[in-house]
Amino acid sequence: MKKIFLMLFFCLSGTALSFSKTTKEMPLFENNFRVVNYFSEQGLSQSVVTSIAQDDQGYLWIATGSGLNRFDGLNFTVFNHDPDDKNSLPYQTLTSLYYDGHHKLWIASNNGLSYFDTVKGRFHTPENLFPPGKQFGPFQLAKARGDFIWLRPTNELFLFNTVTMIKKKIDLPFSLKNGAIFFGTDEAGNIWLLKNDGLITFNIDDVQGNTLKRYEMISRDLSNCLDLSFVDKVVWISCDDDMLKYYPEKKQFIREGVLKIKQNVSFQKLYSGNGKYWIPSSHGLWVRDKSAKNWKNFIANPLLKNTLQINTLNNIFVDRNSLVWIGTFGAGLSMWDPKSQYIHYYLNPFQLSEYSRNTLFWKADVTDIAFDAKENLWVSTRSAGVYQLNSAGKILQHIDTSKVKGLQSNDVTSVYVDKSDRLWLSTLYEGVFIKDRNKGWQHLQIRNISGSNFTVVRVFEDSRGRVFLSTFKGLFLYEESTNKLISLMDAFPDKFKKLSLRISKVLEASDGYYWIATDAGVVVLDHDLNYFAWFNSHEAPLPLSHNEANDIVEDKFGNIWVATASGVDRISYIEHKWVVQNYNNIDLLKGQSFFIVVADKKGLIWLGGVNGLYQLDPTSEEVNIIPQKYGLQGVEFNSNAGAIDSKGWLYFGGVNGLNVIEPEKLTINYPASSIVNSKFIVDGKKVEKTDSAIPITFDDNSKYIQLKFDVVDLANAENIELRMRIPEISDRWSPWTVERFFNLFDLTPGLYHVELQSRVAGKSNILNSAQISFQVNSSTTLADYFFWIISIAVAALVMFFIRWQYQKWIEQKLSLINEQIRLTDEIAYFRKRNNEHKSENSQLLDELSSVFKDKDLLERQLHDLHLVDKQTGLHTRDFIKYSIDNAIRQLTTMLPESSDNGQLPQKHIPQYIPQHIPQLQFLIIKLDGFEKLRLQGGQFLLNQIIIQIAAEMKNISGAADELVRWNQDSFLLYARADKDQTLQALCEKLCTILRQGEFGPSSSEQIAMTCSIAALRFPFVETETLEVDWPKLIELTESAANWWSETYGDGWLIISARQKHNNRVFVEQGISNFGEIFEKELFDIKTSSNEPDNNS
Repeated sequence: MKKIFLMLFFCLSGTALSFSKTTKEMPLFENNFRVVNYFSEQGLSQSVVTSIAQDDQGYLWIATGSGLNRFDGLNFTVFNHDPDDKNSLPYQTLTSLYYDGHHKLWIASNNGLSYFDTVKGRFHTPENLFPPGKQFGPFQLAKARGDFIWLRPTNELFLFNTVTMIKKKIDLPFSLKNGAIFFGTDEAGNIWLLKNDGLITFNIDDVQGNTLKRYEMISRDLSNCLDLSFVDKVVWISCDDDMLKYYPEKKQFIREGVLKIKQNVSFQKLYSGNGKYWIPSSHGLWVRDKSAKNWKNFIANPLLKNTLQINTLNNIFVDRNSLVWIGTFGAGLSMWDPKSQYIHYYLNPFQLSEYSRNTLFWKADVTDIAFDAKENLWVSTRSAGVYQLNSAGKILQHIDTSKVKGLQSNDVTSVYVDKSDRLWLSTLYEGVFIKDRNKGWQHLQIRNISGSNFTVVRVFEDSRGRVFLSTFKGLFLYEESTNKLISLMDAFPDKFKKLSLRISKVLEASDGYYWIATDAGVVVLDHDLNYFAWFNSHEAPLPLSHNEANDIVEDKFGNIWVATASGVDRISYIEHKWVVQNYNNIDLLKGQSFFIVVADKKGLIWLGGVNGLYQLDPTSEEVNIIPQKYGLQGVEFNSNAGAIDSKGWLYFGGVNGLNVIEPEKLTINYPASSIVNSKFIVDGKKVEKTDSAIPITFDDNSKYIQLKFDVVDLANAENIELRMRIPEISDRWSPWTVERFFNLFDLTPGLYHVELQSRVAGKSNILNSAQISFQVNSSTTLADYFFWIISIAVAALVMFFIRWQYQKWIEQKLSLINEQIRLTDEIAYFRKRNNEHKSENSQLLDELSSVFKDKDLLERQLHDLHLVDKQTGLHTRDFIKYSIDNAIRQLTTMLPESSDNGQLPQKHIPQYIPQHIPQLQFLIIKLDGFEKLRLQGGQFLLNQIIIQIAAEMKNISGAADELVRWNQDSFLLYARADKDQTLQALCEKLCTILRQGEFGPSSSEQIAMTCSIAALRFPFVETETLEVDWPKLIELTESAANWWSETYGDGWLIISARQKHNNRVFVEQGISNFGEIFEKELFDIKTSSNEPDNNS
């Protein structure tokens, strides 16, 4: 009762305990315990797990307070008690499990004992074992010796033979009342009992007949102790405040000292596995390496989904593949994979919230990683500033960059510590900041570059102490003596500079050459920063997988690895020539977008992208996907946020924090998983298995056979594929599939062998093979032959007429059988989904509330940035600047260019001059009489008209066009156009729509509108390259629209420069007054018909 009461108490108070002050006992960075959680949503019958066992096939069996569960690593199969089915689970509430190794899973409950035959798939209750309907207290069982097990229902002790099904009650010279708890046997076969006044131990040989003749009593007050276990020749006694150890050889009790300070913690039974001791308790999980002295306490963490979700734990089970399964009291089942201890998760939400106590910094979107001279780790983030951590992951300090003078935000794109121990930070908008230990913060003024701000992507210092800045506008060298930035773009090919200026990363290779990853491929500079080579996706026979190179690294063999937007490439210098190898031939890598590439000390390549973390062996071309359940921060990793330290540990930054991997210890292996035939269905009826060695037999009149298999792999079942073949039918294998069902039709009599193979998805190695056999017998006898001969002779004529109807009936029957099976499966599926939806409703409501809050916040932020016009829903001029600038840049790359006299080593870059240059058209649509309408009709009428006009113009614009709310009384429309007639037709159509439309809030308040349109095409002058930026063109177009509206109104004009003037003329003259410039005859214009003369 005491134990049950404590379990109930901590179940109800588990949430409060998760936030208790005792969480401060252990340093937060040590709380690196990540598990996979299984709840009722994943198929578990109930959240209270009372016992766990594993059978020979690898299935995990979980007893709960409501039903028995079988888990194959992918799906739970639930067995419940059905009063109308004698073959169902005999009791619903279970207390203990034991697998005897002879295909029997023994199940104890407070109502008695039963077992499950794992071969035949049936439950059995031994006859005359206990009186029917009798209720017991805690019913416990454990292995004795050979085929015997010990049973302890309430206060009695029985010895039970699992083969003969005969029990023997043991007459004890002492009472099992007053808190006596039975455990089991030690390595020598001794039995240990825990009582309030001490320990009792005896051997099975001490039982003569039904009487216990000899036993040993070790006296001690154990009234506050709850359970015991025998591990490593020591009796571990679980008490309320500590673990007590009893050494049988020394006859000595010693306190373990799990707790460093006094706490109210109830410890459960101690377990052993993976070289560690494990203790579930009322305050989380306690773990100690057997070679260590101190215990670590891992508690429930509500901010992390892959940690314990409740502090009240019941039991531990270590399976044959060293996976540790944790049964909880109210939070289902948790699984810890030993591999996860070699993947650390730093800057997780819980660690950040506990460190800063500031809800603004609960998430670390990592952008870069650097190391200082003391091997401390510096991590820059997007929106959370910069963190310094030690090698164990403990946060040493946090720099809130929004409080640094000159900085306005916490958006830090990169961090670097140079050889002088200065901290360099590059930001999204404010440039570069340097923190010197003596001088403090220094702001590098780089706003004068190209006349505007530019984003610094990364800071890099080479072996000579030179500092490079990778930016969106090229590569720069920082000259500290003059405090200036020197552009290195003159060393890049001219054609490259027309494609892109964005530099992602600079790598100084072991030979002193500089490899530069960009948005237009990889450029190589020599020791003196002169151009050497250019690798891109268009240069055959050495093409990259994609031009967008996100990261670059050199492995220990001198090969250069490039992570691109469409895969990964290796660049090698072999036999005096460059060789580029693309790995898109590997299914798991094909088409993947990678942002990080890191080479470890073994030569393995690690890749981080938007779909997870990958490990590539270049020699065998084997690829492993690192499962997220090992403790990854997520599946999305950020560009350039990868590194390796002097120990060989790997660092990967993502949108939710930082992962640190010990590659020397982390081995990705896939044990041979069992392939089990879990169902054999003939014509919709399940066939019971009798013996795995004896083929299943049925008659040839069966039309439809369905085989279901389980791939029992508790760690990797979701990644296992199956294929099948039946040599008696075909030697060809079926395609690999993750499905576990195979269907067969209309088999003739004979013996069939079903061969199966399993593998990890995307790999070629076969994990395991299996085979099952079945016999199809002929259902025809000699009497049947005689009957059919007579029948055919008598009814030959009738059969001639009804033969086609009979065949149709057979087909309909088969179709109905298939439909019945399909509907049965669907009904079962929807019943399961219905139960799942009921439990998800409350969670969905909470998530929905959170989504609405996030939505409101995002909408406020979007409007605050003035990116969307609230009235019309169109983009504003602030949003559209980047889009127009990008379109202009793309078109300029297609303009004719002079030939490049420079020569590339071992390559030739062909010059492409397009025959026809697409044009970009700009239209300013200004509404006539806007102010007059405002004064006469009021703001409400004006708002309705603006909304309706915007909708009309948006309907007639193309899908690729962009309509923008430019000013209160004007709109901007821009798009590509190949013909001048398209622009004129669009102007005429826009004017017509406004003239003919009637706009207003109702039929009684409608008016017609007119507009003045000015249009301009890019390139502005056909014979020369445009040398002005697009804001000048927009300003010219807007001035023309104002002039036309004031002079004529209700019409349009198209502007082009006179060819006798170059496009510098109107820039030098200024474009604030279009009328004055037009009078100087600097432009040609085409107008609508209401303007009297095109040359006036």
